[in-house]
Amino acid sequence: MDARQVVNGPPSRDFGTYAGLYDPQTNILVSTIGYSVEGAPVTSAHLSAHLHRGRPGTDGPIVFSFPSLTLPIGATVTLSEEDEVLLLNNGMYVDVHTRLFSQGEVRGTVRRQ
Repeated sequence: MDARQVVNGPPSRDFGTYAGLYDPQTNILVSTIGYSVEGAPVTSAHLSAHLHRGRPGTDGPIVFSFPSLTLPIGATVTLSEEDEVLLLNNGMYVDVHTRLFSQGEVRGTVRRQ
């Protein structure tokens, strides 16, 4: 995750990581975000983190808002059938919004491995 992946991204050097574990039998996605502000921990300046629908280079609607920004940021969500198809085909991304860059400071495409 970095600012280069944000559509019209900010001049930020912040970065992050995303890891997810998906169970296709239950449609449950367990997600974890690691995030660093130029090497410093996340502070109250960080407003929110989301899982979105959308391919690289496009903005999309929020699927899920992470309930807490306590590191590591984590959550579990049950995906719809439509969202499962997007997830398994690089059609979702994760982003972190800050006070300084409320439209998104870092972003990363969720990729199947």
